Amino acid sequence: MAKIFISYRRETASGIQVVCFDLLSKHFGNAQIFMDIDTIGPGEDYAKVIKKTCESCEVLLAVIGRSWSTRSTKMGIADWMILATLSA
Repeated sequence: MAKIFISYRRETASGIQVVCFDLLSKHFGNAQIFMDIDTIGPGEDYAKVIKKTCESCEVLLAVIGRSWSTRSTKMGIADWMILATLSA
């Protein structure tokens, strides 16, 4: 199970999460780094994988954008970054 979980919002991360993934992978190895698009397989339950991985990770790296603290969540739309942070 991955030890480092990279949490980010696609609309605000502007690619820095990929740089973090690349640098951390070079140092710790790909198997130790979790980033949703590289780790969650087709057909897997996204919410369950996020929650399970966060609960077992040692480090959660939250990549936040300028509007992170003021973002409002629409009813019925999951905020995966909040789920990840609360599960870690």
